[in-house]
Amino acid sequence: MSGPVGTSVARAFRRTVTNVGPPGSTYRATVVAPPGLEVEVEPGAVSFQAVGQRQAFVLKVSGVVGGGVASGYLVWDDGVSQVRSPIVAHSSA
Repeated sequence: MSGPVGTSVARAFRRTVTNVGPPGSTYRATVVAPPGLEVEVEPGAVSFQAVGQRQAFVLKVSGVVGGGVASGYLVWDDGVSQVRSPIVAHSSA
């Protein structure tokens, strides 16, 4: 995500995850947001009934874009395995 320095932003990103773990897995989302931004995941948990099943989620990001590059991450955790995705925000000149 990018925008001019000091600009307030609000965006939603639709994504999917695919189950590569055992059937019956439920993964809960945990976010470490980039500084200055709030990040929300909807839904906060996804459940899978089969290997290869896909689930959609929305990542909502809002806040003020600071200078430089800021990073955080999203983790899906089922108590056994963790899947981590980066979240990166930067300002445009």
